[in-house]
Amino acid sequence: MQIFFCEKCSRRLSDADIENGSAIAVKDLVYCRACAKALGITITWRTEIVEKSKTEKHPTKRAQPSDGQPQPRAVHPYLVPAVIGGVAFVLLIVLVIFSFSKPSPQAVNPPVPPVREKSINEKVPLENPMLPPETPAPKESPKPVTAETPKAPAADTPKPSAISGPIPAAGNTMEETLLSSDLEKDKLGWQVGTRVEDSSQPGLKWVIETPAGGNRVIFAASDLRPRRDSIFDGAENTFINFDYFISPGTEPAFLTYTVWEAKSAMNWYANDVPVPRGKWGTHRINVAKEFMPVAGHPIPMPKDASITEVKIGVKCTGQACSMRLDNLHITRTAPAKAEKVVLSGELATGANGWAWGARVSEDTLEGTKWVYRSVPESKDKNFGRKISFSSHDMKPPKEQLFHVTPNSVFVLEYYVTNASGYEAFCLLFWDDAVKANIRHTVEHPVLGKWTELRVRLTDVVSYGKRISDGDPIDHIVVCAGPSGDDMELIVSGLRVIEEP
Repeated sequence: MQIFFCEKCSRRLSDADIENGSAIAVKDLVYCRACAKALGITITWRTEIVEKSKTEKHPTKRAQPSDGQPQPRAVHPYLVPAVIGGVAFVLLIVLVIFSFSKPSPQAVNPPVPPVREKSINEKVPLENPMLPPETPAPKESPKPVTAETPKAPAADTPKPSAISGPIPAAGNTMEETLLSSDLEKDKLGWQVGTRVEDSSQPGLKWVIETPAGGNRVIFAASDLRPRRDSIFDGAENTFINFDYFISPGTEPAFLTYTVWEAKSAMNWYANDVPVPRGKWGTHRINVAKEFMPVAGHPIPMPKDASITEVKIGVKCTGQACSMRLDNLHITRTAPAKAEKVVLSGELATGANGWAWGARVSEDTLEGTKWVYRSVPESKDKNFGRKISFSSHDMKPPKEQLFHVTPNSVFVLEYYVTNASGYEAFCLLFWDDAVKANIRHTVEHPVLGKWTELRVRLTDVVSYGKRISDGDPIDHIVVCAGPSGDDMELIVSGLRVIEEP
């Protein structure tokens, strides 16, 4: 008796099973009836057992039909999945080759969304912890900054050092521009004078020049478009600003000024001003204080004056000379407001309350001698410069700096350079009522110029937390970033005022 095994389920079969129909032999494969039925194999002819070769030592499980007729080939159970898998594999290879053969498109950098700030649940200004009021920790004393005037930087490195450079001069930060002459576009407003090309000032090309044989230029309201009744009205806190260039020479030169005031129907004059020759300079004159109806006459300009002409001339001793003007601006400073000072971080008598920097002395600030300059911050990952003003750094320490009211306004005069990116310049206020830092971000800080910043405290909101009426504030931090940049952060004091 010959022994076989089902090709699918490995069931033990014999030649007797094939004879009685319990098994089916297809060529050299043998299946039990159940597996043959499951595979769809139907045999309509008589099958015979393939006689085992007498030379074999082991019985075979294969059988062949013996009638010699052509037999349909049985489908192997794994054949169809193998074919499908092979086709899929070939298609995958083709796609990979096609993708690598295509030229890669030029990469486009998507806009980077602003970095969302971390929620501040502790009294921490970013990475540098702020001292909690109940357990003030000792701080490392900053390195002293001497008040000596630093040496001028080398010609190839005109930028001052971030620590030892001179304090920049402050301008008037509360001025409104009433009128400007833009000679880069046209000559509108200039009644007398010739518009000529001059590239001696960086970024500028056109200037106004005294006409041949003349010694002055005139800016008039009647030559503006649209025509105006006056160049400006009101003399109080009003200034005439311009750049000038007097032709080179050895004799002294003087600027002369005349304005026509319509209500008095007369010319008003200012004293002649000696100026250098052969180089560009800037001049500024106070309309209310420096113009008089007749030279030497002490009558002030009317506060409601209506100025229709501005005449600027040049006078050179013993010889003719010419003049060029540019950047004419009429500006007005805001009148001082009556305000109650609640908190003053003034630096004239010391640095009480200040930390993370050094108090230094310079004479270049208008009306201010002492300022506070930050030192490099190496531990903070976001900001390279920070300055702190805290009730815990006062001597003696206080519980709070102040309590907020609906009219509380924070005032800071600052100078910053190289700050860049979102949240490059910001303020942190520790609010004891909510036990969190509440941040005010200055999205577009003025760089390289002294600027006054005013913030109404009840408008400060950060991640759903707001400074409210009655909240105690005991720590303020001024931050500038990013970290590691060579930058300046200087403040000339801070105040909290109550606006009327």
